[in-house]
Amino acid sequence: MKNLIYFIFSFGIAGTAICSGCIGGDPEEEDNSIRDIEKEDDSAAEKKTEEIFITINGIGYYDWTVYTMGKGNRPEGGYANEMVLSSISDPKTLNPVIANETSSSVAFAWVFEGLTDVDTVTQQVVPSLAKSWEVGEDGQTYTFYLREDVKFNDGRPMTADDVIFSFNDVTFNEEIAGVGMRDLLKIKGKLPKVEKIDDYTVRITTPTKYAPFLRHVGWVVILPKHALQAAVDANRFGSTWTVSTDPEEIIGTGPYRLTIYENGQRLVQEPNPYYWRKRFPRIKTRTTLIVPNIDTSALKFKSRELDLFGTRGEDYNTFKDETLENDFSLYDCGPASGTLFLTFNQNVLGIPERMHVWFRDKKFRQAVAHALNVDRIIEEVYRGMGERLFAAVPQSNPLFHNPNVKKYEYDLDKAREMLEEAGYIDYDGDGIREKPKGTPVKFILTTNSGNNIRGQSCQIIIGNLKQIGLDVSYTPLAFNNLVAKLNMAGDWHAMILGLTGGVEPHGGFNVWKVEGRTHMYNQKPLKPNDEEQVKRWEKDCELWKNGLRDWEHKIQEIFEHGVEELDQKKRKAIYDEWQEIVAEELPYIYLVAQKTVPAVRNKFRNLKPTVYGTFHNLHTELEIIP
Repeated sequence: MKNLIYFIFSFGIAGTAICSGCIGGDPEEEDNSIRDIEKEDDSAAEKKTEEIFITINGIGYYDWTVYTMGKGNRPEGGYANEMVLSSISDPKTLNPVIANETSSSVAFAWVFEGLTDVDTVTQQVVPSLAKSWEVGEDGQTYTFYLREDVKFNDGRPMTADDVIFSFNDVTFNEEIAGVGMRDLLKIKGKLPKVEKIDDYTVRITTPTKYAPFLRHVGWVVILPKHALQAAVDANRFGSTWTVSTDPEEIIGTGPYRLTIYENGQRLVQEPNPYYWRKRFPRIKTRTTLIVPNIDTSALKFKSRELDLFGTRGEDYNTFKDETLENDFSLYDCGPASGTLFLTFNQNVLGIPERMHVWFRDKKFRQAVAHALNVDRIIEEVYRGMGERLFAAVPQSNPLFHNPNVKKYEYDLDKAREMLEEAGYIDYDGDGIREKPKGTPVKFILTTNSGNNIRGQSCQIIIGNLKQIGLDVSYTPLAFNNLVAKLNMAGDWHAMILGLTGGVEPHGGFNVWKVEGRTHMYNQKPLKPNDEEQVKRWEKDCELWKNGLRDWEHKIQEIFEHGVEELDQKKRKAIYDEWQEIVAEELPYIYLVAQKTVPAVRNKFRNLKPTVYGTFHNLHTELEIIP
C-alpha cells in the first residue's frame, strides 16, 4: 500500500495523482515477465556511472542513474534475507482507514491492497485485487472482476462482500470520522454507488465522468468483513486496530503481515503465507527501526544498520566517497514531483494599489523570471541536487509534463530591457526603478521560517532583483502566520512556496479553480463568522470577482474539461494547454525540482528506484542477492 497524498502547500495540503483508462490484466503475462527478469544476474551491481532512458508505450521515462555501484566490502557468506528501514516516529494507529501520517502508514505498508495499483515506473494503473475491469460506454460504470484466489493473512478468502463492506460500511460511512478517502471519492458532492454482482464481481457507478477514478479507487484498502463488521455495527471502528492491538489481529491481503511492534524500537513484518502472488515476496523479513533523528539515521546507514537513506544535498559529498567502502549506491531518480516557486499577490484587495500595477503586469513578472539565477540556487543551496523547473508539471511526470512551455533563462540585460519597455524607470538615478514616477518598486519577499533552503533561495533572489533595480527586503514568517496571510487574500507581497505533487493534474484543482482555497496568487476572501461583516465581505467578493482575468477562468475551464475526458492522449493535450498558459502568464515562477537521491545497500537484485519509490517492486521481483 502506497501513501495517499493531498495537493497543498509543501507546508500545506495537496491532491493525489490519477490517470484514466480501461486496463485489464493477465496473471500469466505478469508471471512470464517475472521469469524473464529472474534470468538476469547481478551484473548491474558492477556498473559505474550510467544513465538509462526507457520508452514505454511511446512515452519516454527517466528511469535511474547509478552513480557508483560495486560489490564493496560485502559480508562473508552473503546478506541476511532482511530489509531494514527507519521511521522518524512511532505509529499513531494501526488502522489504515483513519491514518493520516506517514509514521502510521509505515506500520501497515504492504499489509493491505486495493482493487487497482499503479506501476511506479510508468505510472499506469494496473490490476491488483481486481484482475481486470470494464468501463461502460457512459464512462461512469466500472465493473471489477476480482481474483478468486485471494486470501487474507488469516487464511479466510476475500470476496465481493469484503469489497462492499470496505466501501459502503467503512469508507463511505459518515459515522466514522477522519476518513480522507471519503472526501476524495466524492464527485460534485456525491459518492459513487457500489454494488455486488456476484461473489467475484463488483460494479461501481460514479455520479459523472471522472477520469482519475481508477487510480483513486485503488486507495480504498480492502478490509476483512468477518473481522471488523462487529466493530462497525457497534460504532467503534475508529478505536479499532490501535497501537496496543496484537499485530496478529491486523488482517489484510498484502504480501506482508505485521508480526512485531515494540514501542520506540521497531516494527517487523513477515510474508503473508496466503499471498496470491505465490512466489512472492522473496524478502523474508521487513524491519523498520524507530529513529527519531535524521542525522542518526544517516549514521546508522553508514554503519550498515539500515538498507536505505534518503540523502539530502548536505549529505552527498560525504556519501559519494564512501559507496564502495560501505557497500552502497546512490541513485539519481530525477527531479521530485513537488515544485518550488516565486509568486506575487495579484489580488486587488489587501495590498496597496501601486503594487496592483506591478504584480498584475505580466511583463513585470516575465522580467523577474529572466532575472532569477536559478542555476546558482541549485548549485549553492541544493548543492547540485536539483533541476531547473519551468512547467507546472515537473519532468518526473512524463504522463502530463509539457517540455515545450515558454522558458525564461537567466538574462539580466533582457530583464532590464523588458522593465524599461514596460515603463519601470529609474528617474532619480538611485538604482531603484519607479512606476509611476516617484513611486519606487519596493516590496517584501517572504517564506516560511525554519526552512533553510527557502531562506537561502530568497537571499539569492533578492540580490538578483536588486541588480535589475527592484528594492526587495526579506521577512520570514512562521508557517501558521504565513497561511493566515494567504487566507486573508492580502497583506503579503511576494512569497517563495512549494506544492507537493503527484501524477494527476486534477489533484491540484484547488490551486487553479478561481474560488479554490489554494488559489493563492488571487485568493477569494474568506467569509467572516461575524454576520455584521458579511456585507463588507460581499462587496470585497464583488471587487475580487471583477479583478479575475480571462486566463484564470480559462484555466478553470481546462481543468473542468480535463477531469471528464477519459482518453489519455486527449487529456495530455488539454493539460499541455494549461501549462502553456501558466508559463505565459506566470502566476507562479517555477524554480527548482529537488532531486531524489536515495542511498541503498548493494544487497538487492532487480532494484529499480524511481522518484515515486525505491522498493516499489517488493511484491513482484525484488529479492536479496545471495
